[in-house]
Amino acid sequence: TALGSKRAEISKFNNKNTTAAFQELAKVTKRVDEFAHKLATFKKDTETRKKKAQLQEAGAKIIAVEAEAAKVTEAMKPIMEKDADSVAPEEASDMVKELEAMEKDAQAKVVECRSFLAARAPGGPRSFAAHWKVCISPRRFRRRAAAVSAPSGRGPGEQLQLRASC
Repeated sequence: TALGSKRAEISKFNNKNTTAAFQELAKVTKRVDEFAHKLATFKKDTETRKKKAQLQEAGAKIIAVEAEAAKVTEAMKPIMEKDADSVAPEEASDMVKELEAMEKDAQAKVVECRSFLAARAPGGPRSFAAHWKVCISPRRFRRRAAAVSAPSGRGPGEQLQLRASC
């Protein structure tokens, strides 16, 4: 380091003349070490806060996906309750178009959530794709849409889970 090179330069001179310089270098070295410790602590604290914020954001995205799934489920209830023969073709067409639009919105949120989680996975997106499986694929989303309407008493994050595949 720069302080080490200065110390080596000073040591070439007479000891009587270098004592004060060595003392000053010791003081400067102590201050540099203190600031390095403060910087390391600050970086560690910042990283912890960043991780907490990302976890909160991921939780909010997952809750939004579950809310979209609940909307799709609620929109499907009237269709399931009606007799298919008694529904007018225009009405059925409108209902299907509405469901398709809702499903499209829900899938967009699923993709957004998946990419958000993949980007922040340890090791990056490739690691996420190789070692983690997000249980919100299109097929599973349709199956889980029905499950969202049946409350199980657990918290809001119950339907979407990360599971290790290795």
